[in-house]
Amino acid sequence: MSRQRWWVLPALPLPSWAGVNLQGTTISHAGWGTGLGYLLALASAMIWANYSLQTKRAALTGKKFPTAAIGLFGMLSGLLSLLCHFALEPQVALSGRDWLLLAVMGLGPLGAAFFLWDKALKLGDARQIGILSYLTPLGSTALLMLVTGRALSWSIGLAAVMIIGAAVLGTRTR
Repeated sequence: MSRQRWWVLPALPLPSWAGVNLQGTTISHAGWGTGLGYLLALASAMIWANYSLQTKRAALTGKKFPTAAIGLFGMLSGLLSLLCHFALEPQVALSGRDWLLLAVMGLGPLGAAFFLWDKALKLGDARQIGILSYLTPLGSTALLMLVTGRALSWSIGLAAVMIIGAAVLGTRTR
């Protein structure tokens, strides 16, 4: 197996992170300040990376859990999210349509994404899957632009180039 250059691994997320931020994605609207928002996002990324690596390690050692268990993980994280909402955020009244949309999103694209991520990690190359995941913010932004009719701006174009550049950089080997 070929090895990546030493500088690639620490530098790999930087262009993608910068690209996502250039798209206008910020966490400062959470009301806690930008610094805390970015710190929480970094903690979430570390937790997700650890989960992904441990899932692959468990699959390689034969101690894997069934992919169907992802549904339970999703349900528990959804309940924890609701508890955090009630404890930390201003209360809002959700209509029946809102609850239906939340359920469809959880069972549809979000649930499918977690299920397919787990399956891909167990069966594929975790490095390549991680690099492909860089394209997610780009795809969601393109879909949002298509649905809303928003024009391509220079910042979104630059973000796309940076995200794709990071993905290409991640595939380079000696």
